[in-house]
Parts: sequence; C-alpha cells; structure tokens
Amino acid sequence: MATRGLGGGGSRFLPSPSADGIETKLAVIKESAHDRLAEVELNALVQQVVVTHDRRRAAEEMPLRRRLSAEEILDSPFLLIGTHDQMAEALVGRRERYGISYWVVFEPAMEALAPIVAGLRDT
Repeated sequence: MATRGLGGGGSRFLPSPSADGIETKLAVIKESAHDRLAEVELNALVQQVVVTHDRRRAAEEMPLRRRLSAEEILDSPFLLIGTHDQMAEALVGRRERYGISYWVVFEPAMEALAPIVAGLRDT
C-alpha cells in the first residue's frame, strides 16, 4: 500500500496549513491516484500540539496568526489545540473528513498525546 504525506508547511501543492490548503492537496492526490485511491494511505504531520482549556486564546496567541485567522488555526488539520478530549475528537473528525489514517507528531508532543492515543485505540 502506498503512503502519501500531506505535510503542513507551504509548498506549491499546499500553500498554507489551513483546511482549504489540505483540500487543495487532497484534490491533487485524488486526481493523480485515479482508480488506485483505495490503495493510498494518507498521513500528515501535526506541526504543533497545545494542551489547553482555552482553545481560542491559544489560537489568538500563535505566531501563525500573521497568516491565518483564529478560526482557521482552530480548524487547521496540522495543529491540535485544546483538551485531550477535544484533540481526540478533532483527530477522529479529520480522519472522517480527509481520509487521513496516520498522524505524525514531533517528539516533544508525544507525551502530551499519549492519553489521546490510548483513548482512540478502540475507535
């Protein structure tokens, strides 16, 4: 089975880490895969994980605000912001919305995500 990474930074296929950016890249992948799409497993890199009870405030304080609105940051598939339960819900929603079955995080975020991974094991 082929895997295809969706990144999260700027490129000619993904101009921003927004939901619209990933939709653009997914369209390219789907068009390229044609009838082989069922054989492709999508993966993406979560660029940042922020554990907080105040998602909006965290989004408003991110340096990324120079490029994206707080709403776009909260909807970005490449950022996880919120409580563990909110992050788990976001990952399930992103799997359903985008078809991404593998999420990768940077090493410093692994400990924060451990409870989420344990909770998602059965979903």
